[in-house]
Amino acid sequence: MTSFFKGIKTMVPPRRKRRKATNMHPKGNCALEGLRTVEGISLDLHNAKEMHLEANAFEGMDSLTFLKFFGKKNIKLPYGGLDFLPNGLRWLQWDEYPSKSLPSGFYPCHLVHLILRWSPIKKCWEGFDQPKLVNLMVLDLSFCSNLTVIPDLSCSLQLEELLLQDCTSLVEVPSHVQYLDKLITLDLGRCVNIRRLPSKLNSKVLKHVKINDCPMVRHCPEINSGELMELDLSGTPVRELPSAIYSVKEGGSLRLYGKIITNFPAVSASLNEFNLNHTTMKEMNSYDHHQASSKLLPKFASLSLHGNSQLKSLPNNIHKLPKLNKLWLSGCESIVSLPELPPSLSELDVGGCKSLQALPSNATKLSWRRLLLYNCPKLDMTIPDEIVANYLPYELQYLGNKIPEWFAYKSMKDKDNSCLTVQLPPANRTSSKQLIRGIAFGVVCSSSNAWLVICDCVIGTVTVASWSCYVPRWYAMKSSDNVLLWFASDEKAGSVGEGEAWYVKYAGHTVSFSFYPHGGDAKPWKRKLKIKRCGVSLLY
Repeated sequence: MTSFFKGIKTMVPPRRKRRKATNMHPKGNCALEGLRTVEGISLDLHNAKEMHLEANAFEGMDSLTFLKFFGKKNIKLPYGGLDFLPNGLRWLQWDEYPSKSLPSGFYPCHLVHLILRWSPIKKCWEGFDQPKLVNLMVLDLSFCSNLTVIPDLSCSLQLEELLLQDCTSLVEVPSHVQYLDKLITLDLGRCVNIRRLPSKLNSKVLKHVKINDCPMVRHCPEINSGELMELDLSGTPVRELPSAIYSVKEGGSLRLYGKIITNFPAVSASLNEFNLNHTTMKEMNSYDHHQASSKLLPKFASLSLHGNSQLKSLPNNIHKLPKLNKLWLSGCESIVSLPELPPSLSELDVGGCKSLQALPSNATKLSWRRLLLYNCPKLDMTIPDEIVANYLPYELQYLGNKIPEWFAYKSMKDKDNSCLTVQLPPANRTSSKQLIRGIAFGVVCSSSNAWLVICDCVIGTVTVASWSCYVPRWYAMKSSDNVLLWFASDEKAGSVGEGEAWYVKYAGHTVSFSFYPHGGDAKPWKRKLKIKRCGVSLLY
């Protein structure tokens, strides 16, 4: 086998011999020829070098039914793309497929999976002569930002998954999609230019419908499924809520959005997740005595009311919600105070609640994992100070410009404020009886649009451990400094080998902790976040 096939899994029929690949060129150019008995090729490109395929690379591979290239964009094609793909393919996955269309003579009538994520493809097939994909079950063209038209699915009555998220040039989902009666998942998330959708979705087995962050969509299709588990309309300004919001099944997820919502909808009390963001709702109904003493009490595990700027208060008896674990109130600018919170609550986000003056008295008694209090200029910080003094949540964010005094190591004003040096305790301090129970991290930062703040622990030139803290982007820290504190338990403290923590192996050494923002591929974010102070404390 040539070097092109290193890392490729090939499948051949039983009792047949595999022929060798030929024409491996000195610069990595390669053609696949003579592999008539090969039925499948799978190649992980994450660590592969750049490779060049010829236009006729797959000619002669008449038995090929499975082709899977996944990972980074490391395969190059000639300017005109491929001349040929075997019509017998049943599974075609080519992440970042490097062409604007598939070969014109490719008519895969047996194709079951077609996956071309992150590709520059505009149309799967050029011209009017489209193949009849009668066996297709999965079509995944997610993140194909140049895609303008999806393939003809009018004969694809076996289709179960239609995944088109982040297809930002797509303007229409054809009406014939409504007749795909075996469809289980439809994902149109962040298709920002899509305007026209089918009037109905008639699949009785449809479970997941995501039409989120589609600003041009005004009408949601009528959904006629009895199996609906997820309906996501967040960020999509529909003019009328679909009746399907009342039919999401027990344990399901419902995400709604928009000014048309003026009252808290009477949705299923058995939802697991309910998002009701950016509405004009001013109040929520209290849960009456009948509800509180029956099985009708909502069983939400997660409730998001983000961006409801006119909402003035929460029900006084919200503490009776038996399973509420996460409550997101960021941007509820009119809320002045919060009632007693449910004992099950572990995550609370009140960032940007500019009128909030106090947290409820039972806030110090809850087992917090995340407490976000950024951009709350009127908030009495007595309770947060008490929370920090007694125990540190996994994540705590609040308005301020100082690292708490109890931090053992803090950056100096006249030095790099995003990096500090720590002398680890000697070996006898980190014996099996005195292992640390975790590490506390703290930063003071301003003007944040980053996703994360990351802390790397470096010894010499080697990063031995790394941790991160999520930074909310909904309400960016624009004008004031905010303190971000987070805690890594001993299980997450990092290791350098099996069964050996880094702080044990490097006991007595000098290590550096370096903090920096991370915004994925959006590099401009990095310039917008400034870390003004940082701190680290080993907790025993």
